[in-house]
Amino acid sequence: MGWEMHLTAWIFGLFVLAIRPLTNKIPVDKFSFMDAIDLETNNSKANIITRWADRATDDLTAIGGEEAAEAAAGAR
Repeated sequence: MGWEMHLTAWIFGLFVLAIRPLTNKIPVDKFSFMDAIDLETNNSKANIITRWADRATDDLTAIGGEEAAEAAAGAR
């Protein structure tokens, strides 16, 4: 690894360490929009996060089903 990459890694690491104390100064009431997000509810209509997760799960299942069908067809 060259010195440029090494320096870049140190800068990114120090940046994260410098930002962390500043984020503690943000008041909690600024995050009131998070009250509407419930990740524990198993309801696809609960919020946008659970809808995205359900869609990703459905897409992954569909992709897995297609790959299994192609593998079975190729084995014949």
